[in-house]
Amino acid sequence: MLQCGEPAAAAGALVSSQRGEVDIGELRESIGLRAVAKALSHHEEENLNEAWSMAQKGVMLAPWDRRSWEVLAYLRSRR
Repeated sequence: MLQCGEPAAAAGALVSSQRGEVDIGELRESIGLRAVAKALSHHEEENLNEAWSMAQKGVMLAPWDRRSWEVLAYLRSRR
C-alpha cells in the first residue's frame, strides 16, 4: 500500500494487525513500516516526531537490522 501511494491505508492495516497482545517479534518487524506510513500520511510536525520516535524504537529493538537504520535515515531526511 505504501508503494501504491496510500500511506494512510497502510498505517491502518498495520495498526489493525497489532491489536491484542504485542508480540515483540512482530513489533520488531513492523515498527519501521508503521513509522514510514505515519510520516507519509501525516505531514504535521507532531506526527513526524512520533514517526521518528517509532523508528528509534525500531533500532533499539533490532540494532543489527539494516532496515531499521535505513528507516531512521529516511525519516531524518524528511525532518
